[in-house]
Amino acid sequence: MKITIFGRPIKTYPLEFTVSEHINPLCIYGGKGFDQHQFSQPTSLAIDNETGYVYVLDTGNGRIKKLMQDQCNNSPFRLICHMEEKHFENRAATGIAFCVKSRSLLVTNWRTKNIVKIDCDGRFIEKFGHSELLEPTCIAVNPNSGQILVADNASNAIFLFQMNGEFVKKITTWLNPNTKKTESLGEINGLCFHPETNDIIVSSGKILIYSSDGEFIKPLCNGESSSNGKFKNHFYAVAIDRSNNLLAARAEKSRNIIQVIDYCNGLLKFSIDSNDAKLKRPSCLALTNDDHVIVVDLGNDCIKKYRYC
Repeated sequence: MKITIFGRPIKTYPLEFTVSEHINPLCIYGGKGFDQHQFSQPTSLAIDNETGYVYVLDTGNGRIKKLMQDQCNNSPFRLICHMEEKHFENRAATGIAFCVKSRSLLVTNWRTKNIVKIDCDGRFIEKFGHSELLEPTCIAVNPNSGQILVADNASNAIFLFQMNGEFVKKITTWLNPNTKKTESLGEINGLCFHPETNDIIVSSGKILIYSSDGEFIKPLCNGESSSNGKFKNHFYAVAIDRSNNLLAARAEKSRNIIQVIDYCNGLLKFSIDSNDAKLKRPSCLALTNDDHVIVVDLGNDCIKKYRYC
């Protein structure tokens, strides 16, 4: 880069830059433990992009950590409070989602087989479930309609509810376009809604797309299969923005990465490899309004923030 002052080159001209192929976290918050800035098996998080609050489900400690995002990279998250409730005890709460329309939080409890609704200060509002719901794990809420998706890995199914908890539909299969056969969803690792089209996006080893009313549309990406038919490389958490950037956590043989995929054609744009602070088990992704993704790194008991655009 050429820089001059009053037409004269500066002393250190020319300036040299080293471009890295790696994308590392802007900041890391947490660590294993029970203190106020630590986590024990964090599994999920939700963001209220209107207020900037981040809610991290600290499963092992039986609480939700309410954080405020700060602009300073040296101290990027500020602890507001811990939200503790009997429904979070015994490592039973594993999924959390923020409902824009009701401005509340929804938390899954696999032991009681319920979805618990609380306000943003942790006060209990109500709970609901379904007779066929056996082990609710991850959860997503449609930002437009308030509809709720709940994954049940005991029955390999997805349950669709209205915002008031009224049951709508149970999704259990997808159509393999190669074999033309209907297949089971298998283990469900991540869910989200498209913020514009309301499509349902499911991470189940592969990435599957359904319409807003639960009709299967197509697979977007497949995991790689081994000789025995089992997936070697799995997709886990998923999230999508209004620009059709689909972010998906992927576990490969020797590393965990976040892939940024073009939702329209399914092509990989680039990967977040987190080379200097490797991801151990990215269990949840949440996007901010300014093109950042916050990742729950369950294996390292922390959250990590990256810029992806």
